[in-house]
Amino acid sequence: MRINKFIIGLGMGMGLSKFYDSFKNQIKPEVVKVLGNAIAIRENTKNFFGEVVITAQEQNRENYKKINYASIKENYSNIPDNIDNLKDQLTKIQKQLSKL
Repeated sequence: MRINKFIIGLGMGMGLSKFYDSFKNQIKPEVVKVLGNAIAIRENTKNFFGEVVITAQEQNRENYKKINYASIKENYSNIPDNIDNLKDQLTKIQKQLSKL
């Protein structure tokens, strides 16, 4: 059994040694080219998603400003009432503190 495995390994080694030159001269440059393209695609994808994130954040900021402006505009008429309520609360707190 061990002799069969050794003979198979030796045969594979001899067979692959004949293809080493073709690997070195033809396949290796292609592999390097494919890996270079994969790295370039990775960088392009990374840049694209970075730009998408920045664009989304800018759009969210604009929408947030619009929503806040609308809510401030709606609550503008309630501001005097809110100020009066706050004054009442402060006077109550002062009275409680003076009792201490």
